[in-house]
Amino acid sequence: MSKKILAVALAAASMAFSGVSMAGPGGTAGPTSSLDSIVTLTINGAIRISQVANIPLGTYAADSVDVVGTSEACVSRNLAGNYNVTVTSANGSFALAGTPLALATTIPYSVAWRTGANPYDTLAYGTPSASYVADSNTLAACVAADQKLQVTVPFAGMNTSEAGDYQDTLTVLVSPL
Repeated sequence: MSKKILAVALAAASMAFSGVSMAGPGGTAGPTSSLDSIVTLTINGAIRISQVANIPLGTYAADSVDVVGTSEACVSRNLAGNYNVTVTSANGSFALAGTPLALATTIPYSVAWRTGANPYDTLAYGTPSASYVADSNTLAACVAADQKLQVTVPFAGMNTSEAGDYQDTLTVLVSPL
């Protein structure tokens, strides 16, 4: 008798499962039919620098004063954490080259970075800086709140240079930490 009851219970269970739709190629046939779809998205951590502008230094007045120029910048991340800055240049060092390149001299300069009202930190060519806090924790439009990038050309380099125009192109790379 118990074998008959067990057989009937198994048959009933099989019939009950036949009406349940499992995820697969199609839903249950009937007046309506449905299946679930799980939608997934991955957003990788990212960082963005924006609002860095050209730094025109003007004309040297031969007055034994260093020439200093600045640019705003805004660094945003979509992930909590700090960043560092690495600066390189088209001339292979922090040096203004004459244009046209026929001018024999180059004029060395220094580059510095800061956040907020903190003092500027001098950056070494091609070397990652100290750690800084991002201005924004989203990659949406970021508003530069301060002068971050500073270039200083010592008067001694300008005093010993030929007359002419000099320039360099800085590349400012920010990396998440």
